[in-house]
Amino acid sequence: MQWVSRITKALAENRFCLYSQTIVAIAPMAREETHYEILLRLTDEEGNLVAPMAFIPAAERYNLMPTIDRWVIETLFKSWPLAEHDGKTIYAINLSGTSINDDQFISFLREQFVLYQVPPQSICFEITETVAIANLTKASQFISELQPTAVIFP
Repeated sequence: MQWVSRITKALAENRFCLYSQTIVAIAPMAREETHYEILLRLTDEEGNLVAPMAFIPAAERYNLMPTIDRWVIETLFKSWPLAEHDGKTIYAINLSGTSINDDQFISFLREQFVLYQVPPQSICFEITETVAIANLTKASQFISELQPTAVIFP
């Protein structure tokens, strides 16, 4: 329960931050794209970075992940002019099962793409197999609604 107030306060005080990590194939590939995974960190009250495994389980348990997922997307999209995007760069964003189940989430995504003029083909949404199987109907709907515009890897 302590994490609920800490996460809520961190969101209100904008103490989450995004990092990108290059995704590199173990074996050489013929692809020309550069792939990055977007990583979320929380900065605590003392300015220390908190790893996601410390707060994500509580955020999932107490239904805070849709808010966090929206924060991640909006923050990345707002900072798009600062990001590397040469038409061959793809950013992977992990999404929670609760966001996939949120009926308003697709509308939110579409609004963000339009508002910040982020090319959908530059974004890859990742969902775990567990989330996809547990929410098969919603995951299928999510994929079919976004597939013509964005890259999706389960």
